[in-house]
Amino acid sequence: MGATVLLSVSSLIVGSKNTEIENELEDEFEYRSFKVAPSELELENTVFHKIKGSDYYEEIKDELRNLYSQRNNQSIWFYSDSPKPIFYEALRQINSGDTHGLSPHYYGVDELKNVDSLFQRGISKEHVIEMEIEMTANYLLYNFHIQNGRLPEKLMSGYWHKDKKNKGFLRDLVKIKTPEQLKAQLENTFPTHHKYAELLEHLNKYREIEASGGWSTINIGDTKVIEPGEMHEAIPQIRERLSVTDPFFNTPKPTDSFEMSYDLSDFDLDAKYYDEILQASVKQFQQRHGLAPDGRLGKETIAALNIPVADKVSQIELNLERMRWLPSEYGANYAEVNIPDYSLKVYRDNEKSLEMKVIVGAEFTSTPIFSDTLKYLVFSPTWTVPFSIKSKEMLPKLQEDPAYYTRLNYKFYRGWSTETEIDPSKVDWSEYSSSNFPFNVVQQPGGSNSLGRVKFIMPNDLSIYLHDTPSGHLFNRYDRAFSHGCIRVEKPELLAEYLLRDQTEWTSEEINKAMFSNTPKKVYLEKDYHVQITYLTAFVDENGLMNFRKDIYGHDKSQADKLKHLYAIQ
Repeated sequence: MGATVLLSVSSLIVGSKNTEIENELEDEFEYRSFKVAPSELELENTVFHKIKGSDYYEEIKDELRNLYSQRNNQSIWFYSDSPKPIFYEALRQINSGDTHGLSPHYYGVDELKNVDSLFQRGISKEHVIEMEIEMTANYLLYNFHIQNGRLPEKLMSGYWHKDKKNKGFLRDLVKIKTPEQLKAQLENTFPTHHKYAELLEHLNKYREIEASGGWSTINIGDTKVIEPGEMHEAIPQIRERLSVTDPFFNTPKPTDSFEMSYDLSDFDLDAKYYDEILQASVKQFQQRHGLAPDGRLGKETIAALNIPVADKVSQIELNLERMRWLPSEYGANYAEVNIPDYSLKVYRDNEKSLEMKVIVGAEFTSTPIFSDTLKYLVFSPTWTVPFSIKSKEMLPKLQEDPAYYTRLNYKFYRGWSTETEIDPSKVDWSEYSSSNFPFNVVQQPGGSNSLGRVKFIMPNDLSIYLHDTPSGHLFNRYDRAFSHGCIRVEKPELLAEYLLRDQTEWTSEEINKAMFSNTPKKVYLEKDYHVQITYLTAFVDENGLMNFRKDIYGHDKSQADKLKHLYAIQ
C-alpha cells in the first residue's frame, strides 16, 4: 500500500514564527503534521539504498521499518504546509558535517536548501512525503557515519577490527520533537575521546593554512644534507615554511604553534645561515613527523616539509574517520599502542602514567588493529613457535646445522604435543618441507627466548600480545616494524611493575626474581586493562602539537581510495 497523507483543516492560524512557541504547541496541534505510512517498496527505493553495505544495515532496516508506526505515523520533519523547526536544526547539523571531515553534499542538503520556496509556491502531498522519507534517510545516515564512521568493516583488511556502536539514535528519533532535543541527540553520538575533539581543532587550523595559500615547495638541489651552522640558498624558504607550523622565532616558544605571522626584522640573522633558532624549529618539525630530531635537513625532512597542506587536511580527515571506529569508552585505566608511532602509552584515571617505545609487525606480518583486555602476565615464558615460522624460517637453518636451535635453548617434540621430546641433531631435515613439518618446537625460558623475560596476555583469537625481547638494540631505530605481528615493549620490567603496583606481594624484587627464573609463572591482574591497538597517522600529542606519521602498512591510501569510491558525489 502506498504512502497516505491525512490532512486536517483547522480555523486556528498560528501566525507566530517564534520557535519556542511552536515547540510548546507541537503536541497540541499535531493535526498540522501529516501521517506517513510508507510502503516497503517506497522505503526500499528512497531509504534502504542509503544504508545498504553499512555494518548496521539489518539493525537500521528493522528499526526504520517501525519508526513511523512508533510515532503514530506522525511526520518528523514537515508540517503539511511548512518545515518543522527540527528540520532546520537537522539541516544545520548536516551542514556542519564538514567540520568532522564529512561532506554535507552527500546527505542531500543541496536538494533541501530551497525547501521554503517550494512550500511558498505550493507543493504536492506526494512531494512532501518524498522529502520526508528522504530527509529521514539522510539524517539517519549522517548519524550513523558520525557515530561509526563511513567505511564498512567488510571493506577493511582482515587485520583491522572495527568496534560497532549503536547508541539508539533511531529509537531517540521516535520521541524527538524540538530542535534542542535533536541537538542533544546528535551530540550524544559524537566520539567522546578528547583526542577526537583536539583533532577537530587542528583540522580547522590546517584548513585555514590551506585557505591562506599553504606553502611552497622547497628545493635544495644536489645538496644531500644541510647541517646546522651552514649557509644555503634554501634556508630563507625553509624558515618561511616553518614559520607557518613550527615557529621558534619568538622567545619564549609560542604557545600556539599555528600563529601565522612573525616579524623577523628585529633579528640580526644572515638570511642564508642555518642558525640555532631555525634548528630548534626543524627539530620540533622532525619530532612531530616521527623523524630523528637531529636538526639535519636531509632528503627525508625536506620531503616531509614539501607534503602539500591539502594532503595534510585529507590525512587528518581520514584519522578522524578511524577514531569513529574506536570504542566509545576505554575506561579510566587503559593502554594504547599506536602502530605508526611505535609507541605504548598507559593511562591511569585518563592521565598518561607511562610511555615507552614498541616494535610492531613488519609490512607483510603486520600487527592487527583491535581492542582487547589485558588479563595476566607470564614471567619467564616459554615460546611455542608458530608453524609458519618453524617451517619456513627455522627449517632452512636446521638443514644447514641441526644443532643450531638446541644452542638457543629450543626443545623439539614429535607431533603437536610436548610428550615425546626428540634430538634435532638426529633428524634428517632434508626429508621435510614448509608444508611437511610434523614437529612441535618450544623455546625454553631464558635470556635468548624470543619473548624475553615476560609477556603480557590479552586473550584473543589473533594470538597477539605484548612481550619483552632479547633484541633490545632495535629500539634505537626510529622505524621499528620488525616483528611477526606481536608487540615488543621497550621497558617490560617497568610495565610489569606498573600493572602489578596494587598487588603488594609483587615488589620490584619479586618481579625481578620471577623474570629470571627457569620456570614460567602466570600472574593474573586484579584490575583489567583495556588495550587499544590503533593505527593513527595523524594525532595530537600531550603537548597539543599536531603529529603525522608514515603510513607503514599502506592503510591510508587503501582506505582513502575506498572512501573516495564509496562516497563520490555524483
